[in-house]
Amino acid sequence: MNASDPIAHQQAAVKPSEPGRTATFTRFQLEEFQHLSKDDLSLAQSLAGHGYKWGVWSTPKSICPSGLKDYLRTIDFAKRIRYLLVKNRLAEESPERISDLVNEGALVLTRLSLLMRLAPTTGKGKSKNHRLKPSSITSKLYINWSAIVARAICRKAKQNETLGLLACLTQDDVRELCKDRRQRTEIERLDTLGGRGWWSDLPPQPDITQTTDPSGPRSQPVQQDVPGEYRHISDKYLEEFGPRNLWVIRELGPHLLALLENLATYFENLDWSKMTQNKFRGKSSGVQKFIARHLKEYPWIDQLGRPLKPNFPLITGKIASSKDAFEFPPRNWEQLKVLSATLQSSQLFLTLLASAGRDGEVYTLPRSCVVTQRDGKDYMRGTTYKLSDNLFGDTKHWPAPPILVQALGQQARLANVWVRLPSRAIENGLSTEPQTHTSLWLSLGSARTVNAAEPLSQHGHALQQLATRIGMDPRPDGINLHPHRLRKTIGRLAGVALFNSPNVLKRLFGHKCIEMTLHYILNNKDIQAEAEAVLRELRIMHCAEALEEAREAISAGAPLPAHGGAAAPRLVEAIKEHEVRLVRSGRVWTDGTAYDLAYLLTARGQAWRFIQKNIVCSKVPGEAGLCRKNKGEPDTSNCKLECGNRLVLSLAHRDAGEIVKRYMDVAQQACDEGLFDLLHYSMERLMEELNNFPDIREKYMADAQLQSLINIYQDLSNQ
Repeated sequence: MNASDPIAHQQAAVKPSEPGRTATFTRFQLEEFQHLSKDDLSLAQSLAGHGYKWGVWSTPKSICPSGLKDYLRTIDFAKRIRYLLVKNRLAEESPERISDLVNEGALVLTRLSLLMRLAPTTGKGKSKNHRLKPSSITSKLYINWSAIVARAICRKAKQNETLGLLACLTQDDVRELCKDRRQRTEIERLDTLGGRGWWSDLPPQPDITQTTDPSGPRSQPVQQDVPGEYRHISDKYLEEFGPRNLWVIRELGPHLLALLENLATYFENLDWSKMTQNKFRGKSSGVQKFIARHLKEYPWIDQLGRPLKPNFPLITGKIASSKDAFEFPPRNWEQLKVLSATLQSSQLFLTLLASAGRDGEVYTLPRSCVVTQRDGKDYMRGTTYKLSDNLFGDTKHWPAPPILVQALGQQARLANVWVRLPSRAIENGLSTEPQTHTSLWLSLGSARTVNAAEPLSQHGHALQQLATRIGMDPRPDGINLHPHRLRKTIGRLAGVALFNSPNVLKRLFGHKCIEMTLHYILNNKDIQAEAEAVLRELRIMHCAEALEEAREAISAGAPLPAHGGAAAPRLVEAIKEHEVRLVRSGRVWTDGTAYDLAYLLTARGQAWRFIQKNIVCSKVPGEAGLCRKNKGEPDTSNCKLECGNRLVLSLAHRDAGEIVKRYMDVAQQACDEGLFDLLHYSMERLMEELNNFPDIREKYMADAQLQSLINIYQDLSNQ
């Protein structure tokens, strides 16, 4: 049988093993499913034995007797799509537009479901004549196809064209989806359906219209994720994640805890023997009435007296497709459970970062883990196991910044109040069994398997749920959030902060200065060693880049990079001397030579410190300099313009001329208006820029306007 013959494949498919498939094929042909209407699809789905309810794919035990989870046994396409759309912030579109796109997505999923159930599409080569098992179809629909369709909806929402749905995917989307082996298999399945004439709504194919030189460089393969690899999280992701996480802790936490504690008292005063299930359901339930009374008596307002409201998409409902998915403040019991899990996960995220502790160390923290020592400072007390010879671990203390103290204190209150609340379904009442643990982290959430009387068992899943609920990607850089990724991240951030002082740490912890954060983090010797390693590597890398740039200019006979400062000529001299040594030893300059030379010039990463942006101190500890009298560590706050170790990178040269001109304009206007303080300040900055680059200084010093301003500036300085 010819594998490319659609008729042959139709015949192969019409060898049913179940009556449902026979009934379906007597009414419909495979090439018709891609065009069937909603009513015809419902009929086909019912004939195939997968339920009659539109948009819901059911897999009864008569078709699949093996054990399937409830969420796979019955899949509501619309609910599943809406859940996946939440993290893509499609809530910004109009409700009517979202509803139309979701309905179209459910239509596409229904058509694909029937084709996968009825048509042979699995395997490669000859085995493409095999059909998928019903259990395989359910998992692919729930995990893979729902995600693909949700992404296609996001793309179509930004287009005005009336194309198909999957055709709205971009080549970048297809490339990213194909990084995952399972998603790549489903994209290939579409190609199989399209090649047999059963599906026309196809994503774009790679552009192969351009010809390439067969002797040219090979194309780089798509990088695949390495299983089990814990990579640090990008700065850009953390800068957005941090403020949202802090809002949950600082703004939501106090209001939510007060409500939960009052609700616990209300429950404890109830006569549970007279309670029925109806008492807890619907808008007229006692719980909803209590929440409404509490919010009226204690309204949720921010520090400015305005109604408290998140400035990011915060999921508060149990199911993202429900009407109350983003309702705020909470109005019912399920929303309280979701927000409690979000608050706990936010505090877990901050604890893992601020303490730089291992997952096991943070997991075993007791509720009374914050202690005040004799020095008057707060510490987090826990137990460490990895480096301990003791079977029960060794006690360990971490310095705790104020934001961590607040988070741990709130978490202890949250754990204590949930001991007083129903641990499972609310109609089950309060727990009468004594608690057997004092764990700080509890199993909170809205899932059926959640039991607030038990400790939290999956920290990684809790962090991923947190990201989804605050509108962030639970897989930054394509890798799931995991506690060890946070430990990797804080070591890198500390090293980067020591090197060039970014604002990421401040935004993460809400501190006024980076030094405040580093004081706590670097008390952890493991993290300190990792940060110092990152710091040394950054210094060597930046020095190597400057050397490589200068060496390329020398080799090409091009103008040298316009570095300024007295140390600039030393770079060129170092390159020439090193090349002489290479020739004498019979070697040549290769890709790694600049790094090796930078390793020597920076004394293994001890030199090359950034004083300001694009201004470097090349002084090695032990070397003399103008910043201090002895030969110790360089004092970068006392850097002198004439110091032989000062280097101004050429990146600043491009902007120096424009900066000088702007300062001249400001200084001239200040002089005309008699604002001599502003004139003095502007001229100080202007002279600094001129001293950085001799060629720019020579150009502007001949300007009559600048000479006049310099004379006025010198007169002011002598007064």
